[in-house]
Amino acid sequence: MNYENLIKIIKSNDKSKKAILDLNITEVEIITYISEIFDLTMDYSKNEYQPYLFRDKNGNLKRSQKLTKIGILNEVSSRNMLKNYFEYELPITEKIKLSQKTINSIAEAAKNKISLYIYGNNNIEISDLLILLSNSLTKKNTVSYVKTKDLYNYILQSFNTKINVKNNLINLMIKSDFLFLDEIGYETNKSWFRDDVLFYIISKRIEKQLPTIINSEYPLVVLEKHFSDGKEIRQSKRIINLLNKKYKSLKS
Repeated sequence: MNYENLIKIIKSNDKSKKAILDLNITEVEIITYISEIFDLTMDYSKNEYQPYLFRDKNGNLKRSQKLTKIGILNEVSSRNMLKNYFEYELPITEKIKLSQKTINSIAEAAKNKISLYIYGNNNIEISDLLILLSNSLTKKNTVSYVKTKDLYNYILQSFNTKINVKNNLINLMIKSDFLFLDEIGYETNKSWFRDDVLFYIISKRIEKQLPTIINSEYPLVVLEKHFSDGKEIRQSKRIINLLNKKYKSLKS
């Protein structure tokens, strides 16, 4: 791979340039830690970041063992994998405004490792609950939580680079003990995202018998229309049939 142009882009970006200057990172080290350094060039809702790379007492560049807050993949110590790409926070005092029956149903599904498709008008409250649940599960499991709209936008941004962000993220989500896909149906409908990302992740996790909890405002019949856009009906039915057969449905 020719890294020359990519190195120029990284060095011209304010965020990555600061990290490179602070740590005196060489071009050889940029190539070695290309995914970590490139990740600093992406746009996030906040400008601060905790450096993922550091120099040890011998002057060697190392990956940090400390969990990061924004935008940096930490394969070493992170249990909540996708939290290093996307930041979702919920105050611990936040009160979840859901019925106890709904909360119990979701908790039981997670406890018994049952894949669940949740839909209904309480999707915002469900999102809050899933954030808390994912945080709780990280104590003993690898957990990935992501909003599908954010996932779509992040992968779309990465298409202009030579770094395989899409495959990295997909592999993380397939391998996680638990996966939470939130607000599905809010993302822009594109066939590549529906087939190569969502369908692929869901089908692979079914093969591996790993639980996935999906939250949406829409019942499956409406989600099917979103995925097909009135044109790709067969492709849309493929993912909906998978959810119908392998997932337990819960109306919130």
